[in-house]
Amino acid sequence: MKSMIRIQLIVLVLGLLFYPVLTLASPKSPLWGLRKQLAAPDPGLLNISIAGSSDNYGVAMVRQSTLYFLLISSAGKTLQSLQLSEGSVFNEATDSEPKIIWTGDQFTVVWEEDCKIMLSNLSNSGEIITAPVFLTEDDYGTCPGDPDIFWDGNEFGFTWVDSRLGTETSQLFFKKISKTGIGLTIDVQLSNNNPMSNTNPKLAFNGSEFFLAWESGYEIYFIRLGIDGNPLGVGGQLTNTPYDQSNNINFRWNGNGYDVIWLDYDTVTRQIFFTKLDPMGNRTVPDIQITSNTGDVYSTEPRADYGDGYYGLVWIQNGDEVKYLRVNTAGQIISREVALWNAVQPQLSSPDRLSIAGLNGKFGALWTTQSNGIYFASGY
Repeated sequence: MKSMIRIQLIVLVLGLLFYPVLTLASPKSPLWGLRKQLAAPDPGLLNISIAGSSDNYGVAMVRQSTLYFLLISSAGKTLQSLQLSEGSVFNEATDSEPKIIWTGDQFTVVWEEDCKIMLSNLSNSGEIITAPVFLTEDDYGTCPGDPDIFWDGNEFGFTWVDSRLGTETSQLFFKKISKTGIGLTIDVQLSNNNPMSNTNPKLAFNGSEFFLAWESGYEIYFIRLGIDGNPLGVGGQLTNTPYDQSNNINFRWNGNGYDVIWLDYDTVTRQIFFTKLDPMGNRTVPDIQITSNTGDVYSTEPRADYGDGYYGLVWIQNGDEVKYLRVNTAGQIISREVALWNAVQPQLSSPDRLSIAGLNGKFGALWTTQSNGIYFASGY
């Protein structure tokens, strides 16, 4: 009897000792470190983008119409800071989001500057490998913008918008470029001069073809592109929400198709949704609603990245909070929501822009605020 009691006590003590560990490891309990300020308050802070390498994060930051590169550790310590652009003559020239990616051996950044789209490559230690080069110039009397790139293992797929053909609205273009930014194919126009502007193109690659999605009017459209950049088929429409705008698309090739996260409207308020597509762009599951907003509650700016078998998702809630949760590849929520920032607290201003990137099983999140600067936090 005494032996049984001793065994029960030992089990109880071990349970109490390991309960915090088990709780912290639970998929329902996200763990995030303390947020850290990366940049001081500045009314000229416009846009940010983050990418994870093998052991550091690279950050592209537009400040006072000038692009900067920051190399930060997984814990948020700034290791390197470089100015990549000379500063824009036109304040609006760098208003759109810069894009930074990790190719496996370098960071590559694309951005707008003085009605041109630029590219620069940097090492994992923050050294410039390729000095800024022009990818497009204002040869047509219009300013190209909204650049995005994706590395296919040998070259970049590069997409952007401009209105070079005299159209009043921006049209969508694509071409292949080398690792150092040299054009390899002619510019291919993918949109059909529709009266609604085409914006925010995003690229993915499945090993043999590119998948390109973009916003036009209230909806999100897509098209498949061969390795040479030529269209495969006529493309299609991903959303159909005529009473409000569908936008902020995030998607990734999962080995069999594409996982998609985006912002849409459920007839009452703005919600975040998830779905899966086959390689042709057809839905294979019904749309899954991630957020459960009601009344005046709404979500904006969803940003997602993949790591360690699930997606890390951040977004702005009600204009004043930065929220995070985990979503698996089936679109199921596998964690509680965590508030990384709450502007309701005294002396904290509302978040403006977000970005997230995976690194070694964790995620690094960035957000900008007008009165508090740029903040970083990491966790899972």
